[in-house]
Amino acid sequence: MSSIRFIQAFVFALFFCQCLAQIGTKILSPEANSTISVGDKVQILYTYGNMGNGSYTVDLSLWKDNAAEDLVQDIAADVAVDSGNSAGTKLEFLLNTTYEWTVPKGLPDTVYLTVTTKPELESQVGLNMRSSPIILHISAALTNLPIQKLSLLALAMGNMLSPQDERSDKLAIAAKKKLHKFQSKKVNLTGGLEQENIRLKEKLFKTNEKVELMQHEIDHLREKNSELQRLFAHDFLSDVDSITFSDHRTLDAYEREERLIFEDLKRRLISLKERFKRNSAGCHCMGELIEI
Repeated sequence: MSSIRFIQAFVFALFFCQCLAQIGTKILSPEANSTISVGDKVQILYTYGNMGNGSYTVDLSLWKDNAAEDLVQDIAADVAVDSGNSAGTKLEFLLNTTYEWTVPKGLPDTVYLTVTTKPELESQVGLNMRSSPIILHISAALTNLPIQKLSLLALAMGNMLSPQDERSDKLAIAAKKKLHKFQSKKVNLTGGLEQENIRLKEKLFKTNEKVELMQHEIDHLREKNSELQRLFAHDFLSDVDSITFSDHRTLDAYEREERLIFEDLKRRLISLKERFKRNSAGCHCMGELIEI
């Protein structure tokens, strides 16, 4: 008899556990192994059993382990939900509701979410129906953020462009060196041109002095030539009456001598004029060079 009652009690306990499991809390969303990100608004959808008349509240919690022993934080506690009902011809066996949760910062990479239903029944029966923990991943979602994707793209582009930047830097350095050399050559050339200009000015000044001296010499020769012509004319006119036919040879010799002197003076004058023209042309060329 005792064995029969033991079997009955065992079967009752077995079916009671199955019934309790069927009417327990179950998380429908998010799904297990979901990835969530900081700042996301997560809709936690869950169902709980209709245990009869009374007030119902739920606790939503995060845990570090799947045994739900090491608490991370309570998302919410004593959240009022729809109450059950045991009266009427048609009863809902399961009830469901949704809680909106904003994912905070500072969570571990992996957490376990549970929802615990706590009905306070009129029958004074105390029940706590906790759901099975579902695993959620936090930090893994950060790599899927658009900002980080853009950062990775920018990093990749930077790595791709870095050789070009190095080549650009090398070309810029080479261009600066060439510019420095060109500027040095320009300075040297400018200094050389200035020195050459000074030298040409000095040479032109000396040439002008020579031209002035030659001009004075030409003027002196012209005066001397005029004086000789005047003396020649005076001597010829004063002595023409005293010249006899017997002195033709002496007169001819005198005329030849005067003619030679005059021609020599004329040649010297022409030579001086040509030298003056050459010097004047040289001075003009030097002036043009200096202006250039």
